[in-house]
Amino acid sequence: MVDQASGTAKELRLKLSAQSEFRKLALPIMDKWLKVLSKPNEEDVSTIEPLYLKNCQVVGMTCTENPKVLTDNEYHYFDTVIIDEVSKATPPELIMPLMLGRRAVLVGDHRQLPPLFREKELAWEEVFQMQNEDVSDEQDTAYGGSNQETVLTQENYDKYKTMVTASLFKQYFESADPQIKSSLFTQYRMHPHIMDTINHFYENRLVCGINNPDQARNHGLLVNNSQCEYLSPNKHVVWIDSSQDPCGRKYYETKMQQKGCYNELEARILISVLIDINNRLKELNQTKSVGIISFYAMQIRQLNILLKQHISRYGKLSNVRWRISTVDKFQGREQDLILVSLVRNKQTVRKSAKAFVAQFERVNVAMSRARELLIVTGAKDMLADYPVLVPNMDREGYTQSYTYKNIMEQVNLRGSFYPSSFIISPEDWKSMTNNRDGRNRYDNRKS
Repeated sequence: MVDQASGTAKELRLKLSAQSEFRKLALPIMDKWLKVLSKPNEEDVSTIEPLYLKNCQVVGMTCTENPKVLTDNEYHYFDTVIIDEVSKATPPELIMPLMLGRRAVLVGDHRQLPPLFREKELAWEEVFQMQNEDVSDEQDTAYGGSNQETVLTQENYDKYKTMVTASLFKQYFESADPQIKSSLFTQYRMHPHIMDTINHFYENRLVCGINNPDQARNHGLLVNNSQCEYLSPNKHVVWIDSSQDPCGRKYYETKMQQKGCYNELEARILISVLIDINNRLKELNQTKSVGIISFYAMQIRQLNILLKQHISRYGKLSNVRWRISTVDKFQGREQDLILVSLVRNKQTVRKSAKAFVAQFERVNVAMSRARELLIVTGAKDMLADYPVLVPNMDREGYTQSYTYKNIMEQVNLRGSFYPSSFIISPEDWKSMTNNRDGRNRYDNRKS
């Protein structure tokens, strides 16, 4: 083996020596090309781009790109096609890339959300899970198919559900021969405390591959208010209880006909937290990316309304790069900080397995987007004993998990579980709810 390696090295040295004269002659030309490529003008781009594209060995594109982008540049097939986030791809989206490759490598997490199918601005599943969950409680038709404006009926939903929302990756991965599949359990995104919130979805097999995560995932935020120091660098998961408003009264979600549900208390808590974070980052002369996530589209609207009202009065939150979106749209993304609103807190609780809060894939995605800090607001009174069915990984069947109770216990042990009054004072809450035109809501939290 040593003799073979020595012979190969000698052969390469001889080749380099033979090419030395050519390299001397070519060096000025190569330097000129490098200068052109580093600062190309419009003419250079039009000349070089077609040549560059035709000689690329790695091409990146979406599954739904126009095939002419490839064929016009003489790419008709590839040796290998790698499809990332494949669990979110619909069967029609997979057809083109799979046809273009001699072999395919599918990469994804089948324990996260399947493909998304939307009816107008609401997720299809949001309409029907609320219908199935709530109709027996209230005997109304708020989410039924009788409304003529709703084109998504139970009939056509059932007709197209499998075709549009089926995760082929999940089906084939679970039935594939062990020789052609592998699971990767070392994650490099999250601080271990954040990883702990979703590890039971993977039967506690996840491990953190980050060297010195306390340093590498240090958010550096120290936020004090009149009640406590609710953010500090050693706190990577925080839970804010929305069971009661800051005045100590029971607080429940609001449901709107044909539009889903929202929770104003949770929306105001998260906007207040976002303002506090921005103010602290301004003091540190830093910026961070922040994602605000909810399971429900109506809550996203509420969050956007409140944030726009604050910005119109006090100006931009210049030290946070924020994005507000439903959990369905956030799969595949990650941010430094993630704020999650769970929304649900009904007066009459019917624990439905179809509710979003009971779907382990949705919870998994929401809790696993943060790199440095995860802040969750949810009602302990409703969620602590809410069961979540988690499918077993290597065998058939399900395990019933009290996911939220487990997360709350972890957070509480680390001293990061707070009532809503620790974020918004009773006086501020009264001002917010008595004055709904957008004025004076955040006088104590100007950015």
